[in-house]
Amino acid sequence: MPPLTNILLRTLLVLLIALLTWTTRTAAVTVSFTASTSPDVVGYKIYYGFTSRDYDTVLDIGPALSASLTGLTPDATYYIAATAYNTSAESVYSNEGIWHEPPDEEPPADTTPPVVILTNPTNGATVPRNTTLTLRATASDNIKVTKVEFRVNGTLKCTESTSSYTCAWHVPAKKKVTYSLQARAYDAAGNTQNSAVVKVTSR
Repeated sequence: MPPLTNILLRTLLVLLIALLTWTTRTAAVTVSFTASTSPDVVGYKIYYGFTSRDYDTVLDIGPALSASLTGLTPDATYYIAATAYNTSAESVYSNEGIWHEPPDEEPPADTTPPVVILTNPTNGATVPRNTTLTLRATASDNIKVTKVEFRVNGTLKCTESTSSYTCAWHVPAKKKVTYSLQARAYDAAGNTQNSAVVKVTSR
């Protein structure tokens, strides 16, 4: 029987990439190769690592002719080779394949603006002059609302970061004045949305 170290493995590395998502790594590199022509081979090993011909991971795959490598470091280059073995010895490394693991994908940007509604007062209402009126709004977002601003005639009056979203507005003393009220909501990604304008008149 010829010594196993004289066996030459001609390997074909087939590298397949699965889809990546930003929350879960599901990619696997499939390594496959042709079988050794030696009749006494009982199994194969796959070696891989970050340095050519200096591998830090070995995978014994038995008689299989392919294997999937998972848990690879993102954005790293791997060098891959195979050996054959019998009951007493192991062959030299096969020809070497090179694989660059893609970087992790970034989470998709949040482009969805929040929803905001000015609920009090109602459009067309009359309000007592020279009194304090509570402006109220509701706001929601697909991730998180960070704050709601209240504006009167375009001028910022209050900023509220708690979910009550209220603002104490002192109505000026002049009567029969129409004011334009509006709420603006912000989310954590910086998206903004304005409510519909509510017009009220002092009496």
